[in-house]
Order: sequence, then C-alpha cells, then structure tokens
Amino acid sequence: MRREQVNRTHRARARKRGAPGAFTDVDVNARLIRQGGKCHYCRAPFRLDTRFQIDHFIPIAKGGSNHACNIVLACPDCNQRKGDKLPHEFMPERFQTGCLRDC
Repeated sequence: MRREQVNRTHRARARKRGAPGAFTDVDVNARLIRQGGKCHYCRAPFRLDTRFQIDHFIPIAKGGSNHACNIVLACPDCNQRKGDKLPHEFMPERFQTGCLRDC
C-alpha cells in the first residue's frame, strides 16, 4: 500500500472513532529522521527491504489522536505486537505510565 493510502486509512479510522487530527507525508518523513531510521520500540534500523509502519503512540482505541505528535514509526513486528496497548503496557521496561512519545 502506498503511503498516501496508508494516511487515508489512518484518517478514516480516526474519523470513525471521533479522534481529532491528521498527519501528512511531511510529518512521517520528519518522524523518520527524528527516529534516526530506527523502530521507535525495539530500535532496530529500518532496512530498505523492510517497510516501517505508522503507529499511534497512544492508540486511538484508548483516546489517542491522529495528530502528527501522536505518531511513531515501528517495525511490523513491534507494531503488530503492540496492537492497541499503551506504551507502558507494551514495553514496561522502556516506558513509564503517562510517558511522552520521546522518553
């Protein structure tokens, strides 16, 4: 799926759940640079043959927004394992209850 289709899918899901906000490809590229080309959770570098996935740090299902400030890039394995868990539920050793995205 192309990135614009992915963004559209995120917007539709967010709209259905009443979550505010939207992000753009520019936001995703800025996030990729900020994360140094690595998964936000396991810190494994993204390879050219491994696509990253856009994850809502605070899941929309748990009240998170679709704003750019709530997205991170994750490897497919981490994104799938995290599901709709909060960061401290997914990786308690790395994230504390109530932590911000870049802690």
